[in-house]
Amino acid sequence: MPGSVDATDDTRIWDAQTSVYVDSVGDMANPKPTQQLMIQLAPDQELGQFADFASVWRTPNTFVIDFIVVKQPAHPAQLPDGTQVPSLVEARIGSLVRIPPEQVFLLADALRTQAQQWLEEQGRSEPPESWNLGAAPTAPTGN
Repeated sequence: MPGSVDATDDTRIWDAQTSVYVDSVGDMANPKPTQQLMIQLAPDQELGQFADFASVWRTPNTFVIDFIVVKQPAHPAQLPDGTQVPSLVEARIGSLVRIPPEQVFLLADALRTQAQQWLEEQGRSEPPESWNLGAAPTAPTGN
């Protein structure tokens, strides 16, 4: 039936006014939003993709998040220019996501909210000291 959503599929309904996912069926306590976006997850993406860390950079029109996966542990290596390095970590970009400026602040707020909820669930007031929360990797060069 047009407009219906099968609750067994991987469909989520996004309320564009409140920026939260909602059930496809409203009730008196939680009326249906006036504007909805139906988002479907492809079966080959259901498991998601792991990332060891992310790098964030921007262009004048877009924010970019590179989700990076380490390929192997650090090892001595020789760079293409012949320079010897004592410890090289090889990694690849597992996924590159471009976000318009209009959405980046909503994303930042959502991440902050989820991080705070995670800390509360873990009984913490801040991340463990053992996590390296120092400077993030810099943007790729040559862009």
